Amino acid sequence: MCESFVTIHPKTLINGIVKPSQEAFISVDERGFRFGDGLFETIPVHARIPYLWGYHMERLTAGLKALRIDCDATHLQPQALRLLEQNNITEGVLRISISRGIGSRGYLPFPATLAPTIIMQTLNRPALPKEATKLWLSAYEKISPRAMPTDCKLAQGVNAALARMEAVDHGCHEALQCSAQGHIAEASSANIFWLEEGILYTAALASGALAGVTRRRLMELSPYPVKEGLFTLDNLQKAEAVILTNAAMGILAVESLAPHGFTWTSTALATELNALRNADILNSLLQAKP
Repeated sequence: MCESFVTIHPKTLINGIVKPSQEAFISVDERGFRFGDGLFETIPVHARIPYLWGYHMERLTAGLKALRIDCDATHLQPQALRLLEQNNITEGVLRISISRGIGSRGYLPFPATLAPTIIMQTLNRPALPKEATKLWLSAYEKISPRAMPTDCKLAQGVNAALARMEAVDHGCHEALQCSAQGHIAEASSANIFWLEEGILYTAALASGALAGVTRRRLMELSPYPVKEGLFTLDNLQKAEAVILTNAAMGILAVESLAPHGFTWTSTALATELNALRNADILNSLLQAKP
Protein backbone atom coordinates (compact mmCIF):
# COMPACT_ATOMS: atom_id res chain seq x y z
CA MET A 1 0.00 0.00 0.00
CA CYS A 2 1.72 3.16 -1.18
CA GLU A 3 1.46 6.31 0.91
CA SER A 4 2.61 9.76 -0.08
CA PHE A 5 4.63 12.03 2.20
CA VAL A 6 2.28 13.46 4.81
CA THR A 7 2.37 17.25 4.97
CA ILE A 8 1.32 18.89 8.23
CA HIS A 9 -0.54 22.12 7.49
CA PRO A 10 0.46 25.56 8.83
CA LYS A 11 -1.50 25.57 12.10
CA THR A 12 -1.87 23.03 14.89
CA LEU A 13 -4.25 23.07 17.83
CA ILE A 14 -2.90 22.19 21.29
CA ASN A 15 -5.29 22.16 24.25
CA GLY A 16 -7.71 24.48 22.47
CA ILE A 17 -5.08 26.99 21.33
CA VAL A 18 -4.24 27.33 17.64
CA LYS A 19 -0.51 27.77 17.03
CA PRO A 20 1.77 27.86 14.00
CA SER A 21 2.80 24.23 13.48
CA GLN A 22 6.50 25.08 13.80
CA GLU A 23 5.77 26.46 17.28
CA ALA A 24 3.50 23.63 18.44
CA PHE A 25 5.62 21.86 21.03
CA ILE A 26 4.97 19.33 23.79
CA SER A 27 6.92 18.78 27.00
CA VAL A 28 9.61 16.10 27.22
CA ASP A 29 7.68 14.96 30.32
CA GLU A 30 4.57 14.32 28.23
CA ARG A 31 3.41 10.73 28.85
CA GLY A 32 2.33 10.31 25.25
CA PHE A 33 5.94 10.91 24.20
CA ARG A 34 7.50 9.06 27.13
CA PHE A 35 5.32 5.92 27.20
CA GLY A 36 2.94 6.08 24.25
CA ASP A 37 0.30 6.63 26.93
CA GLY A 38 -2.55 7.85 24.78
CA LEU A 39 -4.56 7.30 21.63
CA PHE A 40 -5.54 9.01 18.40
CA GLU A 41 -8.14 9.20 15.64
CA THR A 42 -7.54 9.79 11.93
CA ILE A 43 -10.66 11.24 10.29
CA PRO A 44 -11.12 11.84 6.55
CA VAL A 45 -12.37 15.31 5.66
CA HIS A 46 -14.57 16.04 2.64
CA ALA A 47 -15.86 19.52 1.78
CA ARG A 48 -14.48 20.63 5.18
CA ILE A 49 -16.70 18.11 7.00
CA PRO A 50 -15.15 15.25 9.02
CA TYR A 51 -16.70 12.05 7.66
CA LEU A 52 -18.32 9.74 10.25
CA TRP A 53 -17.39 12.10 13.08
CA GLY A 54 -19.87 10.42 15.44
CA TYR A 55 -18.37 6.96 14.88
CA HIS A 56 -14.86 8.28 15.49
CA MET A 57 -15.94 10.00 18.71
CA GLU A 58 -17.62 6.81 19.93
CA ARG A 59 -14.38 4.90 19.47
CA LEU A 60 -12.30 7.71 20.96
CA THR A 61 -14.55 7.89 24.03
CA ALA A 62 -14.42 4.12 24.50
CA GLY A 63 -10.64 4.22 24.17
CA LEU A 64 -10.30 7.00 26.74
CA LYS A 65 -12.40 4.97 29.14
CA ALA A 66 -10.34 1.81 28.50
CA LEU A 67 -7.09 3.72 29.15
CA ARG A 68 -8.61 5.49 32.17
CA ILE A 69 -7.79 8.90 30.76
CA ASP A 70 -10.09 11.57 32.17
CA CYS A 71 -11.01 13.59 29.10
CA ASP A 72 -14.34 14.82 27.76
CA ALA A 73 -14.42 14.44 23.98
CA THR A 74 -17.80 16.13 23.49
CA HIS A 75 -16.21 19.59 23.03
CA LEU A 76 -13.81 18.60 20.26
CA GLN A 77 -15.95 19.17 17.16
CA PRO A 78 -16.06 23.00 17.29
CA GLN A 79 -12.28 23.03 17.77
CA ALA A 80 -11.80 20.66 14.83
CA LEU A 81 -13.98 22.78 12.55
CA ARG A 82 -12.08 25.90 13.62
CA LEU A 83 -8.76 24.30 12.73
CA LEU A 84 -10.05 23.11 9.35
CA GLU A 85 -11.18 26.65 8.60
CA GLN A 86 -7.92 28.26 9.72
CA ASN A 87 -5.87 25.83 7.63
CA ASN A 88 -8.32 26.26 4.73
CA ILE A 89 -8.76 22.50 4.43
CA THR A 90 -11.49 21.28 2.14
CA GLU A 91 -10.17 17.78 1.44
CA GLY A 92 -7.68 16.05 3.71
CA VAL A 93 -7.29 14.27 7.01
CA LEU A 94 -7.87 15.44 10.57
CA ARG A 95 -5.74 13.78 13.24
CA ILE A 96 -6.72 14.06 16.91
CA SER A 97 -4.19 12.84 19.48
CA ILE A 98 -4.89 12.65 23.21
CA SER A 99 -2.38 11.64 25.85
CA ARG A 100 -2.71 11.29 29.60
CA GLY A 101 -0.66 14.46 30.00
CA ILE A 102 2.46 15.59 31.82
CA GLY A 103 3.51 13.78 34.97
CA SER A 104 5.51 11.01 36.65
CA ARG A 105 8.84 9.47 35.72
CA GLY A 106 7.52 5.93 36.09
CA TYR A 107 4.63 4.04 34.58
CA LEU A 108 2.15 4.79 37.36
CA PRO A 109 0.48 8.14 36.61
CA PHE A 110 1.17 10.68 39.36
CA PRO A 111 -0.84 12.48 40.37
CA ALA A 112 -3.54 9.92 39.61
CA THR A 113 -5.57 12.41 37.58
CA LEU A 114 -3.58 14.47 35.09
CA ALA A 115 -4.68 17.17 32.66
CA PRO A 116 -4.75 15.43 29.26
CA THR A 117 -2.91 16.84 26.28
CA ILE A 118 -5.09 17.24 23.17
CA ILE A 119 -3.47 17.89 19.80
CA MET A 120 -5.23 18.37 16.46
CA GLN A 121 -3.48 18.49 13.09
CA THR A 122 -4.66 18.59 9.50
CA LEU A 123 -2.78 16.46 6.97
CA ASN A 124 -2.78 15.79 3.27
CA ARG A 125 -4.68 12.67 2.26
CA PRO A 126 -2.33 9.84 1.19
CA ALA A 127 -2.07 9.20 -2.53
CA LEU A 128 -4.01 6.14 -3.63
CA PRO A 129 -1.85 3.23 -4.79
CA LYS A 130 -1.47 2.71 -8.53
CA GLU A 131 -1.62 -1.07 -8.21
CA ALA A 132 -3.35 -3.68 -6.10
CA THR A 133 -1.82 -4.29 -2.69
CA LYS A 134 0.72 -7.03 -2.12
CA LEU A 135 0.63 -8.48 1.40
CA TRP A 136 3.44 -10.08 3.36
CA LEU A 137 2.59 -12.50 6.16
CA SER A 138 4.33 -10.88 9.09
CA ALA A 139 6.37 -12.72 11.69
CA TYR A 140 5.19 -10.12 14.20
CA GLU A 141 2.05 -11.38 15.94
CA LYS A 142 -0.81 -9.01 16.56
CA ILE A 143 -0.99 -7.84 20.16
CA SER A 144 -3.66 -9.72 22.10
CA PRO A 145 -6.70 -7.80 23.42
CA ARG A 146 -5.84 -9.49 26.71
CA ALA A 147 -2.59 -7.51 26.75
CA MET A 148 -4.04 -4.06 26.01
CA PRO A 149 -7.21 -2.54 24.52
CA THR A 150 -6.54 -3.22 20.84
CA ASP A 151 -9.92 -2.06 19.51
CA CYS A 152 -8.91 1.62 19.81
CA LYS A 153 -6.05 3.46 18.08
CA LEU A 154 -3.32 3.42 20.70
CA ALA A 155 -0.49 5.97 20.57
CA GLN A 156 2.08 3.18 20.63
CA GLY A 157 2.51 1.69 17.16
CA VAL A 158 5.79 -0.23 17.29
CA ASN A 159 4.13 -3.58 16.60
CA ALA A 160 2.53 -2.28 13.40
CA ALA A 161 5.64 -0.31 12.38
CA LEU A 162 7.88 -3.38 12.61
CA ALA A 163 5.39 -5.47 10.64
CA ARG A 164 5.13 -2.81 7.93
CA MET A 165 8.91 -2.41 7.60
CA GLU A 166 9.23 -6.18 7.35
CA ALA A 167 6.72 -6.21 4.49
CA VAL A 168 8.58 -3.47 2.62
CA ASP A 169 11.85 -5.38 3.11
CA HIS A 170 10.23 -8.24 1.17
CA GLY A 171 8.95 -6.06 -1.67
CA CYS A 172 5.34 -5.88 -0.44
CA HIS A 173 3.10 -2.92 0.34
CA GLU A 174 1.47 -4.09 3.56
CA ALA A 175 1.79 -6.70 6.31
CA LEU A 176 -0.86 -9.20 7.30
CA GLN A 177 -0.75 -9.92 11.02
CA CYS A 178 -2.21 -12.92 12.82
CA SER A 179 -2.83 -13.59 16.50
CA ALA A 180 -0.65 -15.89 18.60
CA GLN A 181 -3.27 -18.57 17.93
CA GLY A 182 -2.85 -18.20 14.16
CA HIS A 183 -6.09 -16.33 13.54
CA ILE A 184 -6.15 -13.59 10.90
CA ALA A 185 -6.31 -10.18 12.61
CA GLU A 186 -5.62 -7.29 10.22
CA ALA A 187 -3.02 -5.50 8.15
CA SER A 188 -0.58 -3.20 9.93
CA SER A 189 -2.73 -0.14 9.17
CA ALA A 190 -6.00 -1.53 7.81
CA ASN A 191 -8.75 -4.02 8.45
CA ILE A 192 -9.15 -6.97 6.09
CA PHE A 193 -12.23 -8.45 4.36
CA TRP A 194 -12.59 -11.24 1.82
CA LEU A 195 -15.40 -12.51 -0.37
CA GLU A 196 -16.28 -16.18 -0.74
CA GLU A 197 -19.50 -17.55 -2.27
CA GLY A 198 -21.41 -14.31 -1.79
CA ILE A 199 -20.41 -13.76 1.85
CA LEU A 200 -18.06 -11.04 3.03
CA TYR A 201 -15.82 -12.24 5.86
CA THR A 202 -13.73 -10.27 8.34
CA ALA A 203 -11.75 -10.94 11.48
CA ALA A 204 -13.55 -10.65 14.81
CA LEU A 205 -12.20 -8.07 17.24
CA ALA A 206 -11.21 -10.95 19.54
CA SER A 207 -8.34 -11.57 17.10
CA GLY A 208 -6.77 -8.27 18.13
CA ALA A 209 -8.14 -6.37 15.14
CA LEU A 210 -8.86 -2.66 15.46
CA ALA A 211 -12.51 -1.63 15.63
CA GLY A 212 -12.02 0.30 12.40
CA VAL A 213 -14.55 3.02 11.56
CA THR A 214 -14.36 2.21 7.84
CA ARG A 215 -14.73 -1.48 8.79
CA ARG A 216 -17.85 -0.66 10.80
CA ARG A 217 -19.42 1.46 8.06
CA LEU A 218 -18.66 -1.09 5.34
CA MET A 219 -20.37 -3.79 7.39
CA GLU A 220 -23.45 -1.54 7.49
CA LEU A 221 -23.35 -0.67 3.77
CA SER A 222 -22.30 -4.04 2.35
CA PRO A 223 -24.58 -5.57 -0.29
CA TYR A 224 -23.23 -8.94 0.87
CA PRO A 225 -24.01 -10.60 4.20
CA VAL A 226 -21.04 -10.07 6.55
CA LYS A 227 -19.64 -12.73 8.85
CA GLU A 228 -17.14 -12.00 11.62
CA GLY A 229 -15.08 -14.78 13.14
CA LEU A 230 -11.76 -16.29 14.06
CA PHE A 231 -10.36 -17.43 10.72
CA THR A 232 -7.08 -18.95 9.59
CA LEU A 233 -5.03 -18.63 6.42
CA ASP A 234 -6.88 -21.67 5.05
CA ASN A 235 -10.03 -19.54 4.95
CA LEU A 236 -8.20 -16.71 3.18
CA GLN A 237 -6.74 -19.08 0.61
CA LYS A 238 -10.27 -19.97 -0.56
CA ALA A 239 -11.29 -16.33 -1.04
CA GLU A 240 -12.35 -14.99 -4.42
CA ALA A 241 -11.35 -11.39 -3.61
CA VAL A 242 -9.61 -9.62 -0.72
CA ILE A 243 -9.77 -5.96 0.31
CA LEU A 244 -8.33 -3.67 2.97
CA THR A 245 -10.21 -0.81 4.64
CA ASN A 246 -8.59 2.33 5.98
CA ALA A 247 -10.18 5.66 6.93
CA ALA A 248 -7.72 7.83 5.00
CA MET A 249 -7.54 5.67 1.85
CA GLY A 250 -10.92 3.95 1.67
CA ILE A 251 -11.11 0.43 0.24
CA LEU A 252 -8.09 -1.13 -1.43
CA ALA A 253 -7.83 -4.23 -3.61
CA VAL A 254 -5.38 -6.95 -2.55
CA GLU A 255 -3.73 -9.10 -5.20
CA SER A 256 -1.45 -11.47 -3.29
CA LEU A 257 -0.06 -12.81 -0.03
CA ALA A 258 3.63 -13.70 0.13
CA PRO A 259 5.44 -15.92 0.82
CA HIS A 260 2.41 -18.25 0.60
CA GLY A 261 1.74 -17.52 -3.07
CA PHE A 262 -1.98 -16.79 -2.58
CA THR A 263 -3.43 -14.60 -5.36
CA TRP A 264 -6.80 -12.98 -5.92
CA THR A 265 -8.64 -10.81 -8.43
CA SER A 266 -10.00 -8.07 -6.18
CA THR A 267 -10.29 -4.88 -8.22
CA ALA A 268 -13.97 -5.33 -9.09
CA LEU A 269 -14.95 -5.85 -5.46
CA ALA A 270 -12.93 -2.85 -4.29
CA THR A 271 -14.48 -0.68 -7.02
CA GLU A 272 -18.01 -1.81 -6.10
CA LEU A 273 -17.57 -1.15 -2.40
CA ASN A 274 -15.74 2.16 -2.90
CA ALA A 275 -18.70 3.34 -4.97
CA LEU A 276 -21.00 2.60 -2.04
CA ARG A 277 -18.66 4.42 0.34
CA ASN A 278 -18.41 7.44 -1.98
CA ALA A 279 -22.20 7.60 -2.19
CA ASP A 280 -22.35 7.47 1.59
CA ILE A 281 -19.84 10.33 1.85
CA LEU A 282 -21.93 12.40 -0.55
CA ASN A 283 -25.10 11.64 1.40
CA SER A 284 -23.44 12.65 4.66
CA LEU A 285 -22.38 15.96 3.10
CA LEU A 286 -25.92 16.65 1.93
CA GLN A 287 -27.28 15.92 5.41
CA ALA A 288 -24.68 18.20 6.99
CA LYS A 289 -25.73 21.22 4.93
CA PRO A 290 -28.00 23.65 6.83
